[in-house]
Amino acid sequence: MIYTKDYFENMAQKWDEIVKHNKDKIEAILDMIGIKEGSCVLDVGCGTGVLVEYLQKRTGQKGKIFCVDISEKMIEIAKSKYKNFSNVTFINDDVNNLKFKDYFDFIICYSVFPHFEDKRKTLLHLTSMLKKGGYLAIAHSQSRKAINDLHKNLAYPINTHLLPGINYFKLLSSKKLAILKSVDDSDKYVVIFKKI
Repeated sequence: MIYTKDYFENMAQKWDEIVKHNKDKIEAILDMIGIKEGSCVLDVGCGTGVLVEYLQKRTGQKGKIFCVDISEKMIEIAKSKYKNFSNVTFINDDVNNLKFKDYFDFIICYSVFPHFEDKRKTLLHLTSMLKKGGYLAIAHSQSRKAINDLHKNLAYPINTHLLPGINYFKLLSSKKLAILKSVDDSDKYVVIFKKI
């Protein structure tokens, strides 16, 4: 049986050739999130480092960026691309294994949320790693329909990894996590939470 980790390990070498990200959409999403200079940011499912340059531009040298991915090969590629970024730390692990507590100003799940096996558990864990007043963003630079249509046509297990509707997150909102913004249009899918 092929697992999610195996799928991304097998795709790592050709990932940057076949997966293209619209820079303007990424900038627009990060503008919505509002990352400030000096922020401590966790990039979840960083892959080959798609967001690293954009995050670095916003946090500056005073900020800290942690990039985590379950695929060792993806992390190796990201490290080789950004070895000169002194304030970026790459971690090869499942995000659910990270032990940070009340640590991050911002946590970003860009193009990764459908791949979490237990989405509720992961969301709770991410919340525990956020500082009070910190922000969690789940974002894609495509619509939910486009993401789900794409995944349904890929190999197992990715064909079972679907992005839930905005109402799913409204139901998961709690006393600790409030939805600030949500967008699901033809251009992008973004849900931004604040830890309260």
